[in-house]
Amino acid sequence: MVLLFHILLFCLKIQVTIAQRINFVIPTYGNALTAAVTDIIGNFYVKDTNTVNIYQEAQNEIEMTRHYDMINEVLYHMVGMDISVRIEDKALLKAVRKKRVHNIVFIDTYESFLNFFEDLSTNIFEYQGFYLIVLTTYTYEQYSIMTNIFKFLWTEYIVDVNIIWNTAQNNNEAFMYTYFPFTNFYCGKSYPVQLNQYSFGRWLNNQSTKFPNKMSNLHTCPLTAAVIQTGPFMRVINKTDGTIQLDGIEGTVLSVVSELMNFTLKVITTSEQGGFFKNGTATGAGKLITDGIANLSLGYFSMTEERNTYMKPSYIYYTSNLVWIVPNGRLYTSFEKLAKPFTFLTWFCVLVILLGSFVVVFLLNLRSHSFRHFVYGRNIKTPCLNIANIFFGGSLHALPTRNFARTLIGMFMIYSLVIRSSYQGALFNFMKGDFREEPVNDLRTMIDQDFTFYVVESSVDNVKNLPDVVKRSSHRIQSVHLYSSPKLLNASNQSELDEYFQWWLD
Repeated sequence: MVLLFHILLFCLKIQVTIAQRINFVIPTYGNALTAAVTDIIGNFYVKDTNTVNIYQEAQNEIEMTRHYDMINEVLYHMVGMDISVRIEDKALLKAVRKKRVHNIVFIDTYESFLNFFEDLSTNIFEYQGFYLIVLTTYTYEQYSIMTNIFKFLWTEYIVDVNIIWNTAQNNNEAFMYTYFPFTNFYCGKSYPVQLNQYSFGRWLNNQSTKFPNKMSNLHTCPLTAAVIQTGPFMRVINKTDGTIQLDGIEGTVLSVVSELMNFTLKVITTSEQGGFFKNGTATGAGKLITDGIANLSLGYFSMTEERNTYMKPSYIYYTSNLVWIVPNGRLYTSFEKLAKPFTFLTWFCVLVILLGSFVVVFLLNLRSHSFRHFVYGRNIKTPCLNIANIFFGGSLHALPTRNFARTLIGMFMIYSLVIRSSYQGALFNFMKGDFREEPVNDLRTMIDQDFTFYVVESSVDNVKNLPDVVKRSSHRIQSVHLYSSPKLLNASNQSELDEYFQWWLD
């Protein structure tokens, strides 16, 4: 019976498999859009990443279902590609350590585009990443829709973006558009430009790159830079002819970059230090950037979480540790000066031996007179006082006469001489040095000792994730730059630190 059951089960499995193969149809490309998207993934994204992110946004259930059908078709033809696919719902997106760079978005209308891109977060998406927008419906206002999409993306400085679509009459052709903000004919515009065309399974221009570099040559277009006088990083020199010359580390960098990228530089100076962002409002150079008055800014900016939310940083060229300027250690008390030559362990051993000597004398006093006379002598009346006298280098008026007692007192004299000489030599060397404690050299010790922290305003964001520091901050210095110098490092009190700050500001 068992054998018969397994035979029937095997036959049933064969029948189901045959039925599946008969009813299974290998999907084919329904139109040129899915074929072109698959080709871009296989010939561009795969070479640049190991993960592609796919999203969709539609105005109704019918278009949403159509989007998922197209995505399924793309996924099927991606089988065998060395790349992983992440399909996400925008409403459930969460910030991750690595932002999403290579993205494909299926939309049906301009309203769907706005629904997806209006709330785009820099914590989730990399604005300098690659965006392929698949426009799945065709209208006679296609060019106007692309113009509005590119205009919106240019305001967000999302440049590496392509829109691909096809006509309703021909499913075998797909058109890919992009925009070039800087050309020989205009500057800072977002006009749609046809980049390529996918027709009957191939691109008409095989030499054209899918995402061309649009920022390598700005064709002498003017860019406005908001700069802050922050030596030695940025120095602004007002020349007699009314022009502005930039000097310093970042001033030189900005001049070199303008030559390499071929753009003309317009300079706006601001007296407000830095570009601080608080509760969505900006000051100084940051405000000029967010208001669209300036395109970029240099001037000793540090990377902070809040600033990176509103501004895209350039490449990091200098990093440093978080440095605290602490006063010199406090002066030692008189008792501490006497105790410093020996370590705690040495003092402990010395005190144990002294205490042991007094304990031995106390125990001997409980024994007979003959025993006491044998150990420390018949004519010794004050043995405890003699121990203290010998230890501190005093003289004895009466010495024991027996050999055993004289040997004990001699050994103790040698021990006391060694300890006393070592202490005097160590004390002499110590008195030649500084009578202060060593400065605190780690943050944990400063917190344990309840230090008060004075934080430069430009560094507030760097410590806001340190609650123990924040709650001990008395006030924040508005604007001061601290550099290592003998004058600063040798400051021993608050008045000398204040004098140094004023010297630097002057």
